[in-house]
Amino acid sequence: MWPVLAVIIVFFFYHLLKTKDLPPTHGVYNLAGRSFWLKKAVSFFYVKIRRWIIKHRFDLYDISLFTDLVKSGCMPPEEEITLETPQSSNHLAGHSDEIFFYGAKSTGECLVVKFSRLQNKMAEVMVLLKTADGKHYSYPDGPTQIIFTGDNNDFCGGGLKLRCLSAMRKWRISFNGLLRETCLSTEESKVVHVNFSFIWLALSNIYDLTNDISVDEISEALAKEPWSGYLPDINSLEKALDVYEQGGQLLGNVNVEGLEEEFILWGTKRRNLGSSVEFHRSVDFFGFINNGNMFHISASSLPGIVSNLVCGHYLHSNGILFPIRSCNFKLPLIAENGQIPHFERFTFKAGQKEYHCAVKMKIHWCDFDNGTTEQHIKYCNITLSGHDGIGLSMFVYRTKEPRKLPINNSLHTLHSQEALMMNPVVLDFECSNCQQTRLAGGKGSSLAKLSAISRQTNSFIVPKGVVVTTSAYKEFIKHGKLCEAVMNLEEVAWCHVTGNLNQICEQMVSDVSKTQIPGDMSEMIKEKLLSVFGRNLNKFRFAVRSSTVGEDSNELSAAGQNETFLGVKGINKILETVSKCWASQFSYTAIEYKRQNGQLLNSPMAVIIQEMVPADVAGVMFTCDPVTNNPSVITITANYGLGETIVSAAAEPDTIFLDRDYTNKLVYRSVNIGKKNICYLVEADGEIKESVSTKDTSQPCLSECTALALGKIGVLVEEFFSSPRDIEWALFNEDIYLLQARPVTYSNTETELELIHEMDTPLRSEYEYLCKSNVGEVMPGATSPLGLSVILYVFETFWKIILSNLGFPKELLTYYCAKGFTNKYNHMFFNMTDYPIFGEESAISDGCEVALFGRLLRDNNLKQRMKERHSMTDISLSFKLKYLIFVGKDLLNAKHFLSKVQKENVDIELPLNHNEAEVMYKFIGQHLIGVTNKPIACHNSCTVNSIMWSSLLLNILSSAEKEWNDKVFSDFGYLLSTCTNVESVDVPVALRKLALIISDEIEKEEFLSMTPETALRWLSINQSTAGQAFRNFLHRHGHRCVKEFDVNSIPWGVDPKPIVKNIQSLIGNISHDVTEKKEVSLEKALSKLQVSLRWWQKWVLWFLLPRVRNGVRLREASKSILIKMFNVMRQAYSHLATLMVKEGRLPDSRLLFFLTHEEIGRLLQTRSAKLIAKAVRRRRIHPQLDALCFSEITQGIPKPVKQTSRNEHNSSSTFIKGTAVNKGIILGPARVVTSLKNASEIQAGDILVTYSTDIGWSPYFPLLSGVATELGGLISHGAIVAREYGLPCIVGLHGATSFFKSGEIVQLDGNSGKLEKLMD
Repeated sequence: MWPVLAVIIVFFFYHLLKTKDLPPTHGVYNLAGRSFWLKKAVSFFYVKIRRWIIKHRFDLYDISLFTDLVKSGCMPPEEEITLETPQSSNHLAGHSDEIFFYGAKSTGECLVVKFSRLQNKMAEVMVLLKTADGKHYSYPDGPTQIIFTGDNNDFCGGGLKLRCLSAMRKWRISFNGLLRETCLSTEESKVVHVNFSFIWLALSNIYDLTNDISVDEISEALAKEPWSGYLPDINSLEKALDVYEQGGQLLGNVNVEGLEEEFILWGTKRRNLGSSVEFHRSVDFFGFINNGNMFHISASSLPGIVSNLVCGHYLHSNGILFPIRSCNFKLPLIAENGQIPHFERFTFKAGQKEYHCAVKMKIHWCDFDNGTTEQHIKYCNITLSGHDGIGLSMFVYRTKEPRKLPINNSLHTLHSQEALMMNPVVLDFECSNCQQTRLAGGKGSSLAKLSAISRQTNSFIVPKGVVVTTSAYKEFIKHGKLCEAVMNLEEVAWCHVTGNLNQICEQMVSDVSKTQIPGDMSEMIKEKLLSVFGRNLNKFRFAVRSSTVGEDSNELSAAGQNETFLGVKGINKILETVSKCWASQFSYTAIEYKRQNGQLLNSPMAVIIQEMVPADVAGVMFTCDPVTNNPSVITITANYGLGETIVSAAAEPDTIFLDRDYTNKLVYRSVNIGKKNICYLVEADGEIKESVSTKDTSQPCLSECTALALGKIGVLVEEFFSSPRDIEWALFNEDIYLLQARPVTYSNTETELELIHEMDTPLRSEYEYLCKSNVGEVMPGATSPLGLSVILYVFETFWKIILSNLGFPKELLTYYCAKGFTNKYNHMFFNMTDYPIFGEESAISDGCEVALFGRLLRDNNLKQRMKERHSMTDISLSFKLKYLIFVGKDLLNAKHFLSKVQKENVDIELPLNHNEAEVMYKFIGQHLIGVTNKPIACHNSCTVNSIMWSSLLLNILSSAEKEWNDKVFSDFGYLLSTCTNVESVDVPVALRKLALIISDEIEKEEFLSMTPETALRWLSINQSTAGQAFRNFLHRHGHRCVKEFDVNSIPWGVDPKPIVKNIQSLIGNISHDVTEKKEVSLEKALSKLQVSLRWWQKWVLWFLLPRVRNGVRLREASKSILIKMFNVMRQAYSHLATLMVKEGRLPDSRLLFFLTHEEIGRLLQTRSAKLIAKAVRRRRIHPQLDALCFSEITQGIPKPVKQTSRNEHNSSSTFIKGTAVNKGIILGPARVVTSLKNASEIQAGDILVTYSTDIGWSPYFPLLSGVATELGGLISHGAIVAREYGLPCIVGLHGATSFFKSGEIVQLDGNSGKLEKLMD
């Protein structure tokens, strides 16, 4: 043995001494040298040890920490927020700050956007768009632009705005600008206005290049490089590869010249924060396969660090992201000379599989040189191991002679980040600190910036002026009893105490106006005015205007809310007017505006004192179309005299339209002549007077030449601010003055499509199977945004805990997107492709399908999708055994589990004694998961118990018939109808008893004559048996309601009026000779079955039936406990909403439920008016979303089902067939009710025809003679309650609510499953 080892060692050293290293390929790519294997071994262990010692930067979650929504993965941690946020200017000195999005679809649509922030407030932006009809869109001069980002530090410029809504989870991508449209078939091109907005949603965990590149790949790449020491330079590599990626979905709409199209795309988000290093070239292949799988293969050459590194990831449609383990793509052999190949093949390994990829470069999209690199982008057809798809290839080369980026002239003009002076009282416009919004307010800051632009460009004049700062206001408001008066105003405005808000506002305005500015402050203002205007100060007329923090910003306009005083003259009058300006923010109108936008009532306010311009003509200019936001149209409104006639809409002005091309060349298009019948003029003595215009009003008040000059100034200002502007201007003695420039606040407002889909969870492919059955019953209609976030938080956390406890690999758990539920249009679905049981052909699978859907699915496409979806999930034997034990516990231990949870939660309540909204918010976050987790686990256990026992019973019945037929379904329904003491059934039973008690205590006519409010008062205070029974009902069922999983819903305990109305309906139709239902014995139940049973099947049913009955009871009882816990959280959120209203953060407590939990936290931190405006818009469209209906099973991208008329059905048919779930035949009038809001239309004896039912419908069942629903299975809510009442019931009648009409006489056949129209 030793001689052999010695020979090997000798041979190894001989090899090291005699073998010569080969020269690098193409002079760049280092090859394996004589010490390659030794260096690879060292690199391998070095990288392994580093990764073992150094914590993964995205290893931030611990699913066991219930009390921390961040640690449990419900909300993003601060580390991720920091990474997603634009980096500081210091970072840009030697590192990248780039965000890149790519998305594609099998039908040909594709989107590529990139925003790369550079030094000196510059950025490189890229926009590439391809539509299904083959048209391409990019910037007019190429796919990228180098732009000046102006006064913002966001990913914003060049018409493109990228905003992170939730770190690593959700982004908003919007664009508004001019793009070149190119049609490849005709090679025609033109510049058009394009407006698009997308929501990007994460589909996967994060692929972090600093940690997730295969150790084999990285050690091999490092082993080929020369080392300066004994170890590879892994630090430099990690800094250069400070990049992370995620798979995601892009959903949005594209508007081209008014034609709108909806897009849904799949692709990759890449965030690059890497250090700037020497770069040679790179090749990237992005692929999206039709079955939902995605990949990104990247090969790059970074001389001096690694000359050839191949890495990437593969995202399977099950949501699991796999780093590429190896790939045979050879960068030195492909397109080194710049000749892009037409075809390329390579193989890579991911997970435990090998994939063969063929890339055909189909369409040459673009070539461009951005000064540092040459880039070639091609649209590709891709085949991955036999599956077709599409993708993108990017070939990037270092430019031979890199060009330095020009430094924009405006770089040192704006100073938003200047160090603040210590509490200055007054600043002139030329002071750089006057550009600080915190000191000068919105208007003052804008004027200071305009003054700086004016001094640099000499293109326009900004009238001189000073700003009395917010610091001065804070000192002023402390004098006298103003602080006490402000507190009194806040107490009334925020409903702490009662009072006449209008009168208090009037008194507050009067008190502040009469309060004199302190002497030292007055002297400072006077001195500053004298220094700016000289000793002739008293000869000037001034405009004195408010300038609050946040005013004239992207968040809030506040136009016209505070007073403006014109023609002010003399230092004493100026000081008096400053006080009046400060007072104006307490006017009733201003206070109401602040309340509606959740702003502080006592806002920090500066005051502008600006020289008045006795304008000949004045007006407003929008640098984009104010309606369509089209930047190719500049709109100018103008009137004679001062611009107040336009701002206040006192006169009809001229409206001038200028056309602008992408080079900013302006053309005078047209003018709409206004009446201009009134104007405000400055008289010789300086007084402002309203007068009738003496000019020729039939002619425009602005010449074409002046309008074009004004337009050029607008373009200039827009470039400095890097966003569209709303500019107030004046013309005096042929000079153009700018009086204000504010952002066009509605130019980047969310579209209605965004509001409809912003709460969506992403689809993982174009061919998902989404189901409304069961989930559509327990969560009907649209759920509120807060309700959705709570449901997803608690259920997703529960499922992660279960998987973690069963030994599911931690790295495969996804924290960035939901997997259990799918949400579209604020409607909840469950994704069938995520549940393997629906794709199997087994007795258990068949039983579950019949129980949930009332039929067998037998869908081969679904089966194939299931096979593909779960092909990458390598489940260990240990996991399978643990899962079997878990299910076994549910079958055997569910009753004990329920008893335990009932005891623990019998009277559970969260203490609502917190008096501060932020404290209450944190308290909710600490208890949200803990309060609901065990009840969810219990309900899950009881539901599994019920479904498994029911499916076994169904299989016995079907085995007796040797097929699934109506007899099986009918007998199963009958056996379930023999079950008693079901929790959800107790609601109508208790109401019926209550109605009987009331009818015994009071005359029916007297009770029916009461209003619901009067009847409620009578029942609430009455000490008789009826009053006690009513209060007992609310104690037991008061936490229930329609849409009871939605925290926005109001439970019966809070608003019992719907229950009282139902009792009144029952009293008029109830009969005293109603016998209480008793449980049927096993012998009697089995004797009434239609199927023919063998002896052993009877014995099995004898064993199963008690367990099936018990399973139904357990499921409904556990659901009641779970709903009770949701009601506990509902109460907590309601208390939080009340506190936020009291603190002036919300104008209406119900608005809280139209924000997500994460957004509530952001609102508490920022008082964002935009969030409140979004909540208002969400509440407005909620009824529209709630009215939408969906198919029971949707294949592909879900769309609402149009309510078809009977004519669209088979005109010769008079019936629809579904699944019978309770026997009986009944004849009666149909009552079509699509919403519980209209349930009051139900009359005694009606046959209810509806979409689905939940607990909210239970009170109406005693009035019905039959039930027919579009959704539902054999164990659905409607079926259970119908069986309790012996009502014939059919489920699965798809389209019934549109086929039948209320009042039609129909026959419901609960034996055959047929609902038939007989006569009108």
